[in-house]
Amino acid sequence: MSTGWKNQAWCGVGGCDLNSPENIETAVKPFVSQESLFIFLHKHSCLPLAAFGREHLLGERWLLGSRSTGLDGCWAEITLIDKENQKLFLERVLFLHSLATSRATSAAQQVRLPIAQWEKEIEIACVASYVLKAMKDSIDSENCNARVFSDTVIQQCRARVIEGCPVYK
Repeated sequence: MSTGWKNQAWCGVGGCDLNSPENIETAVKPFVSQESLFIFLHKHSCLPLAAFGREHLLGERWLLGSRSTGLDGCWAEITLIDKENQKLFLERVLFLHSLATSRATSAAQQVRLPIAQWEKEIEIACVASYVLKAMKDSIDSENCNARVFSDTVIQQCRARVIEGCPVYK
């Protein structure tokens, strides 16, 4: 699992070692407002603030409790931002930022996601999170109600979503 921004990050705030996969779970928190993200980014200076532009942060679609407009039924529930959707989305944004930064040939090159891609990544994270939850909840009724997918497989699939490689091999 190669998630670029995690390999570069270490800030030492409150024992924060973002290179450690155990600490990533507690580092990326749910945000209910733009202010909570600003406070978090200020505390953890190791995270790339440049990944978030003003127009990205002022949008409310990525905040907890928001959903896509014009949808009803199951799609409205799938696109509702909850803690897992938001965490997956932010990890994907930070990964894409680290990828763009490593590919940039000069410091002046744009490394932020365009706003249209930002919005698309929110929807992708919602659908991917729904699929990952369904994988976790899947049981085989013919095999003593055993889980169909192991935790390892689910973690590998999650890493592939973050890296943009949704095909599991």
